[in-house]
Amino acid sequence: DVLGAPGLGPDDDFFAHGGQSLLAMRLLARLRDSFPAAAGLRASTLFACPTPRLTAAALDARETART
Repeated sequence: DVLGAPGLGPDDDFFAHGGQSLLAMRLLARLRDSFPAAAGLRASTLFACPTPRLTAAALDARETART
């Protein structure tokens, strides 16, 4: 949604499809609003986990660590 590319899948790289730092901040804000595990999520996580699948795994790991 942030990229305006509805056809992207779980393994599509955010940055390879036009993502840049400003859009990454927008994505982080939306993730923080939607997922409690995203509270405190850093932009570096998006650079390390640039696909939806990898970002979801990072969020899952954060949630698991919190419990």
